[in-house]
Amino acid sequence: MTPTLADIHVARGRYDEACAVGSEILDRTEGLSSVRVLRQLAILQQRLEPVGAKATREFAGRLGATLQERAWWYTWAQDVTDRESEPDTHGGPNRP
Repeated sequence: MTPTLADIHVARGRYDEACAVGSEILDRTEGLSSVRVLRQLAILQQRLEPVGAKATREFAGRLGATLQERAWWYTWAQDVTDRESEPDTHGGPNRP
């Protein structure tokens, strides 16, 4: 399943199918904070926002919460990586 398939369903007005594909993507990528996946899911969220169907609103709520959580993990991981790449300036074992 790919976000592209969900986008095709949205373009054809098959919102329930788009939500089903989106839900499967969320389930299969749980714990994954790929920037590419986050961007594609954000685009799907934007495309579903104007749709007023109950199932679409429910999925959009789940999707929004998931995007926030995964974006936080990505930001956290980036901060840790940035700190690890900084030179040691605290007089640790590499002290001159």
